Amino acid sequence: MAIGIAVYLFTGNPNNQSAVQQYTDVAAPASSRATVKLANGETITLDSLLSGTIAVQEDGKLIKNKNGQLVYQAQPSVADHTPVYNTLDNPKGSKVVDITLADGTQVWLNAGSSITFPVAFTGTQRIITLKGEAYLDVSHDAKKPFIVQTGDLSIKVLGTGFNVNAYQDAEPIKVTLLKGSVALFSKGANRLLKPGQQASIKGQISINNNIDVDEVLAWKNNRFVFDNCSIQQVMRQLEQWYDIEVAYEGAPTREAFVGSISRDVSLSQILSLLSETNAVRFEQQAKKVIVKK
Repeated sequence: MAIGIAVYLFTGNPNNQSAVQQYTDVAAPASSRATVKLANGETITLDSLLSGTIAVQEDGKLIKNKNGQLVYQAQPSVADHTPVYNTLDNPKGSKVVDITLADGTQVWLNAGSSITFPVAFTGTQRIITLKGEAYLDVSHDAKKPFIVQTGDLSIKVLGTGFNVNAYQDAEPIKVTLLKGSVALFSKGANRLLKPGQQASIKGQISINNNIDVDEVLAWKNNRFVFDNCSIQQVMRQLEQWYDIEVAYEGAPTREAFVGSISRDVSLSQILSLLSETNAVRFEQQAKKVIVKK
């Protein structure tokens, strides 16, 4: 272990009440706050709606099934024309939302993320735009490649499962491939990603063959998993999930953190566990958390 770096392992015991009382509590998200903006400008709040057809548009309709999942159904015959776009926005402090697009592609969207996509895929390509983090299980169609655009990066796939972490305040963008293959294009650079690899994109594209899949997909599985994470990386996840503001007093600690805990616990429980490392202290002012050494 490098000098100056300490790793602390915590198990995430939610019954640790003595330290919890030090902080004003912020509960984990209990429901989805996601909205869909339709092509006509109308915005629909999803969690308040019962199951059934939510909206009928030119190219298809949006349905909320009995499990709360969103499903787009295209019209039986949609001629090639300018696509009609919708935007699914899942704000900070919201539970993960999943949606099935008109081609059968399933997308899980983390808190603080959004996707813009056509109601029906027309033409020779299936193109969506992502901000934030999503896991995609893409429906195979060799004649119509699926393309995810995020910033300057384009991810081209035929049928595959992969995670994209592209929060604007968390460079570099990271693309992790679980199955299939994807081609990455960014500012003249391009690479082919294989299963089990992770690409980091910040101008250039670098490949990591040694990744922790459990950590990458922890958010989708309703857990926080920290594997040698800096305090900035830890707090960035808390910021998205609990919809808090994070500030640092002085230089952040250089210690790294290892641990796993459910995302159903309150903010105070996680802050208590982190503070027990003696590497960091916290001052909370409503929904603002100040991180101290």
